[in-house]
Amino acid sequence: MRTKAAVPIIVAVLAALALGVVQFAGADDAAPEFHTGNNPATLDAFGPMGGHEYYLRFTNAKGENTDAKCSTRTASLFTATNFPVTSIKTSVGFNGCTLNGETAAAAVNGCEYEFKLVAGSEPVTATLDIVCPFGKKIEFESSKCRIDVWPQKGLKHVIYSNNEAAPTDVTETFSITGLEYTVSGFCPGQTKSETKTNGIYTDGLTVQATNAGKFVAVYVE
Repeated sequence: MRTKAAVPIIVAVLAALALGVVQFAGADDAAPEFHTGNNPATLDAFGPMGGHEYYLRFTNAKGENTDAKCSTRTASLFTATNFPVTSIKTSVGFNGCTLNGETAAAAVNGCEYEFKLVAGSEPVTATLDIVCPFGKKIEFESSKCRIDVWPQKGLKHVIYSNNEAAPTDVTETFSITGLEYTVSGFCPGQTKSETKTNGIYTDGLTVQATNAGKFVAVYVE
């Protein structure tokens, strides 16, 4: 049963709605978007940004680290006819990799990266999904040590910043924590296969856009 005390509250809420005073959470938090100067357009990413482009650190219970580094990371081109978009997906590949300084093979097995821009983020950020075919994962393996990176969603975070050169491009900076992986073989301090969620992933790329082979502006906002 509605009490008499509730009536003034209901009236006050209705009045506030009529005046536009009440705002629902998230109403103004639309996700940022990737914009280009032309449609269709193709996004391409290149690097590295200082040192090794692709850097993963895995830490055991004793605080001993296994570091995976790759001198280059390749990414497929992302083409769309409907820019602006709030997410992009690219395949990936790795070359020149090591595990703790020892040469390592890298296999992506059809896995892809999907970047999803985060509503209300400032600076503009995205979460990272690692999307793989059923039963597949990203693998790094040396003669002594093996690291498997599993499909996972919502990794935080990737930061975007617009560069004002003409035409504009975008810097993409990875600062990922909480990466899930399985370590096996004779990695530092490991005597058995173990799955952990404390992986750190840093990376840095420049994103550019082309239309009909010519550079066009790309930016996020």
